[in-house]
Amino acid sequence: MRHGYPSKAQLKLNFDSALAQVLEGRGVRTETGLDMETRAALMAIARAHPNVTDKLVEAARHAFGGQLDGGNAAHRRTELDRKLAERAARLKRSPRSARTPSRTSHEEPLMPTLPMPPWMNPADPDRQREIDEQTSARTGISIERLSAENTIAPGEVRDHYESTEHSEGE
Repeated sequence: MRHGYPSKAQLKLNFDSALAQVLEGRGVRTETGLDMETRAALMAIARAHPNVTDKLVEAARHAFGGQLDGGNAAHRRTELDRKLAERAARLKRSPRSARTPSRTSHEEPLMPTLPMPPWMNPADPDRQREIDEQTSARTGISIERLSAENTIAPGEVRDHYESTEHSEGE
């Protein structure tokens, strides 16, 4: 796990190492501190292996240079600002009623209401007992251990299986 941001010297070592790895046909490691553009260029080299061209290697070096000089980050910020401005302009042009569907009480809901899974909200105690029986049949735990007075403790199922394996092996 990386703590903080790597220095330029560390980034250079990480880039050189990653470039050597992709030139050998291996993938790009995570947590190197390399930005998206640099990693994308390195992944293009890895995908092209063994037919890697000098143009791909130069593109990776150029992308890494953009990381070091801040050009990649500036480009990402500019692109994000453009998209946000475009979205804001689109929202200003459209009237509020066109963006927010209105419903009257007699209309169908926008999303159908799905029933709750039975284990989350059983309808009655008999149904809960049936669910418990199915669970016990799958896990090999007796119904008495699944009663309201006794709940399954953390690790109890694992302990049950381990004890069963030991007794069968003897």
